[in-house]
Amino acid sequence: MSNYEKLLELKRNTRTDYFVMACSYLFDIGYQNAKEITDEEISKVEANGIMTKEFCEWLMKTARDIANVIDSAIELVQFCMVEDIFDLKLFANKLPRYRLQEMVENQITIHKNSSQAECESQCEKLGCEMEELEMLGVDLPDGWWEWE
Repeated sequence: MSNYEKLLELKRNTRTDYFVMACSYLFDIGYQNAKEITDEEISKVEANGIMTKEFCEWLMKTARDIANVIDSAIELVQFCMVEDIFDLKLFANKLPRYRLQEMVENQITIHKNSSQAECESQCEKLGCEMEELEMLGVDLPDGWWEWE
């Protein structure tokens, strides 16, 4: 089963708006961080006044499940665009659809261990800023915001 089919199965097993929330949560905390969520962390989550403890647990578990199915945050962006999840809420105030499509087509290759020169070269090729990549959940090198 392909990653796309696995994501489709995850989406089928939940309400679309909840799936969107899980995707949004994944992008907020970062793709790599979502992969590292432990069962212990999930069991310790508390209700937050808006969501019940059970829903918060489900949200964290689903974000982790999604992260473990995909090979990159960009793969999830592609899935969301193909399934038209994008238009619901996911990036509405972050990046316009045409910019996402352009970035996906140009294949972002930046990762946690990329050098400043590699990051700058990739951003130049994509015509974007590091902040845009961060919004996509790309796992950027620590301290990138301090680069000049």
